[in-house]
Amino acid sequence: AGEPVIYDPISVVAGQRQPFANHFIPVARRDPVAVALLAHIPLPNLPGIAQNLRAAETEQSSVHTYGARLDHQFRPSDSAFLRLSVFDADDFSPFGSGVLQESLLPGFGRSLNTKAVSIAASWSHIFSPFLLNEFRIGWLGVSGGQSSPNAGNHFAAQSGLLGVTSDARDAGYPQVSFGGQFSPVGDPALFTSRKDRHLEVYDSV
Repeated sequence: AGEPVIYDPISVVAGQRQPFANHFIPVARRDPVAVALLAHIPLPNLPGIAQNLRAAETEQSSVHTYGARLDHQFRPSDSAFLRLSVFDADDFSPFGSGVLQESLLPGFGRSLNTKAVSIAASWSHIFSPFLLNEFRIGWLGVSGGQSSPNAGNHFAAQSGLLGVTSDARDAGYPQVSFGGQFSPVGDPALFTSRKDRHLEVYDSV
């Protein structure tokens, strides 16, 4: 098939686009943002002009759970308990999320973290053989979400890319999508996060 022809978009002769000489885009005509982004893209290691990169990365996943409970009877008519539970999970997908049908290049991935803390306490008091009061309180906090390993990288400011947020939480590499057989280039385009708090109080007589 030979090398693909690269045409000069501003060179038109008799209504026909003219190719760059030797299939080479002059340095002065290259966009500095594209050059900066391509510097972080791995080179092809397979033949062809599409689907020509094979890479193996390690997906990392860890889950930690902790729990403790304390029961105490102050006197025959009064007893209480306190329980603490902690759940902490981290996952790193080097090629993005399969649920989102992502196929990211090496160096761009998606991290997911979920942390939950649950606290419960109860106090029971016997007033008489016919009257019992139980007071319970529970609190749950869940936080976490998705992020990029390149979060905080001020690529836009360093490369001159305009029109993007300056918020450090969203800073990173832009994503460029192509049609056909090419994978997206850059960080994931969408992240979600959560921070939930839940409090419950009960009293039963």
